[in-house]
Amino acid sequence: MSRASRMHVAVGVTSLQKARAFYARLFGREPSIETEDQIDWLLEEPAVHFSIFYNPDRPIGVEHIGVDFAGSALSAAQKRMGTTDLAISDPDGLRVEIYSKDQA
Repeated sequence: MSRASRMHVAVGVTSLQKARAFYARLFGREPSIETEDQIDWLLEEPAVHFSIFYNPDRPIGVEHIGVDFAGSALSAAQKRMGTTDLAISDPDGLRVEIYSKDQA
């Protein structure tokens, strides 16, 4: 049986620039691909192809997403985001849960 190698999450946003800054800070790296209406991060940890896009004819966002950071990477992400919270919001109000399954 084969396993998926990477999950894909696509989120509609109202401002690519604001969302780009937010997610670059959250992931601690710049995007892998940028076009006029879409920005993508091809991440290994966690294994996800994360996209933000702007299309005024489509709905904004999803209900929430979660990012599981391994070990001390959670603390580093919280520091980058300036919070100790485990639930934060992106510029469009999308709930982003940051956590580590390594920490009980």
